[in-house]
Amino acid sequence: MCRLSKTKQLTLDMKKIFTCCFIFLGLLGHSQTNESFDIASFIAPKNWKKEIKSDVVSYTITNQSNGGYCVIAVYKSIAGLGNIDKDYDKEWKELVVDRFTVNSTPETETEKRKDGWLLKAGAAAINDGNGAAIAILSVFENSGSIMSVLALTNKEEFITNTENFISSIKFKKIQGGLQEPTAPVATGNYKFTTSNFDDGWVSTVMNDYVLVEKEGNTVYLNYHVPYNASQFSGTGVRDAEYYWDTYVTKLFTVKSKQLNDGGSMALKPPYMEGKATDKRTGKPSFIGMYLVIVPNAASVVIGTALNETAFRKLYPKANDPFGSDLAAMTRYNKFAVAPGDIVGKWQNGNTSTAQWYYTSPSGYEGYAGMTLAATSATFNFNKDGTYTSIHNGATGAVGNMNTFQQEYKGKYTVSNWAVTFTNRYGGKTDRFDAYFEAVRGGRILKLNNGAGQDYNLVKHSTNTLPATSGNGTPSPSSTINADPKLFGKWNRSGASHPHYADPASWGTAGYTTSRYEFKKDGSYQFTERSFRMTYQHIIIVKENGTYTVNGNQLTIVPAKSIIQSYTKKNNVDELGSLVKSQNRTLEIVTYNYQFHYFSGIQEWNLVLQSSKPTQRDGNFSNNTTFSNAWYYDQKYTDTDLTSPKGK
Repeated sequence: MCRLSKTKQLTLDMKKIFTCCFIFLGLLGHSQTNESFDIASFIAPKNWKKEIKSDVVSYTITNQSNGGYCVIAVYKSIAGLGNIDKDYDKEWKELVVDRFTVNSTPETETEKRKDGWLLKAGAAAINDGNGAAIAILSVFENSGSIMSVLALTNKEEFITNTENFISSIKFKKIQGGLQEPTAPVATGNYKFTTSNFDDGWVSTVMNDYVLVEKEGNTVYLNYHVPYNASQFSGTGVRDAEYYWDTYVTKLFTVKSKQLNDGGSMALKPPYMEGKATDKRTGKPSFIGMYLVIVPNAASVVIGTALNETAFRKLYPKANDPFGSDLAAMTRYNKFAVAPGDIVGKWQNGNTSTAQWYYTSPSGYEGYAGMTLAATSATFNFNKDGTYTSIHNGATGAVGNMNTFQQEYKGKYTVSNWAVTFTNRYGGKTDRFDAYFEAVRGGRILKLNNGAGQDYNLVKHSTNTLPATSGNGTPSPSSTINADPKLFGKWNRSGASHPHYADPASWGTAGYTTSRYEFKKDGSYQFTERSFRMTYQHIIIVKENGTYTVNGNQLTIVPAKSIIQSYTKKNNVDELGSLVKSQNRTLEIVTYNYQFHYFSGIQEWNLVLQSSKPTQRDGNFSNNTTFSNAWYYDQKYTDTDLTSPKGK
């Protein structure tokens, strides 16, 4: 924020400013809009500097000749306290009193707008740290939601700008059906961050969750977090209570809690409820939490209402293990698609497997192999409106699979909730319903043509070289925030077979060596080499992509993964000619990770844990120090697994 120089302090005419401040009350609704943010649209002042953050957009101007400045900040809408006076007092304290020296009580006025919104506005003299200034706060309220606009200035010349800005504010109306979405001022990575639904619910993308609101009721759709079933199975720990204590308490000050399984003696739903105060709004509520569990992850869904009676009316099946209407609120994680949002490469992959075992004759029971069906799709959307899509698949018994590939090229058009492609199967035009599902740090693009083609696409991240200091090392701003021990190469060697190999053909002589290399810029490489005396080929896996670290959670997002088979040169462990190379299904996995020191062998291990085996890491280690785990050390990391002799 620009501030008044201490050498140019000014005494403001509060009476004149207060009079000007309320002229806009009679002018509401007469201006055309050209920008929007959250649920509001307005005319932004020309040639002012714009700054965008997740919960506020601001406009700033300075006058170098006299040291004057003005800042107008529009804050994202939140749930109110149900009383405009209380809401105003709370906003004034948080936005003004807690940040500046306030010299007087704000003079306020309240008026009911023609569009149904209630407006309370006021102004007071403050000291901004450099001298006299004025704070003008406007709070809009409707159906339990509020939106605040704060203007700060040290010169009367900018009061008219503030007046014009406030008078231009309009709010989007809900007219039925899935409404035309509201776009924020920011172009950012994605245009639409708010969706209005025909039943009155409004969804907004936040940093850690999707906020869903209606008539003072709020639902928090927390983004996926890791879920490890072994942490709860047979341990006596209820998963619902663990996630309540871990995640609900971050958003609420809990006054009471109780499990509510509906009297079921068999299938107990992952549900809890109780009384709490919302830390974001300060509003006391009755809340319920349902844990929506998906493979390897879970989403914590929290619904609120004014009291228990209102909550039961809103969610009569909140604790239903088969049809929870609270869990069903995840359907409101849905946002429109703009043409600029999808430019780039998007990928998805699906895999299903079946393990086969001999059950007879007696004495010969055992593993009989595995069949697999895998598909992947890559869409490239170009800025000129053209696209290419490549669809790969493989089916059959592992080690003897049939593969296919289909490629399409044509044009595409985007219209908020649909993407239309030309030149699809048979040269026909195909329309897909389309929307974004918000996830932490990005979006998943959902496409469905209603004819069996359903894609969940993740955007491919293109790594750029990190900024470096003079000696070539990454600068601090380009280094991922993780335990420094993670950076570097980690090896794992053993006889346990990876998922793509044929177990029936493996002998006792051989090895599989897997290696991760985690770089400071957030990129990684994974390589693997598998050799068996009785196996016909040497198998090489090469994969690269990006990774993120959040606490003890390590998320790996591959960009490219290939598996290659080579003949054995001279029938020994040396690469001969390349027999086959094919893309592997990209597998995004979030691990719990930690470092463990084994005193007996005096070495550190990187321990990765997941709820189930992965394609990349194979079956879990036989070492039971940690459940569902793989162990990587830093021995023999100077070898090149992809070289002819692996040295």
